[in-house]
Amino acid sequence: MTAGPALLVGAAAVAVRFARSTGEERLQLKWFMMAALLVVAAIIPLALAPQVSLSLDTVCQDLAHVVQTALEPAHVSVWTSRRE
Repeated sequence: MTAGPALLVGAAAVAVRFARSTGEERLQLKWFMMAALLVVAAIIPLALAPQVSLSLDTVCQDLAHVVQTALEPAHVSVWTSRRE
């Protein structure tokens, strides 16, 4: 099996599991999907940086800022949903 179809099957499996999940399992899947999205969002700029003459230091600093910004609302929503 090549990488393309394997990624599609894996994404479909996570989507089906998310649709059927409730409570804490759904919360765990949200965190999993957020982490996967951040990994993909980090890989693309790091792969393209040398091709467009960007330094990796600049790209890493920008990615750190994006990750910090992305996780702030998630942290608040996780704690508020847990307390209810």
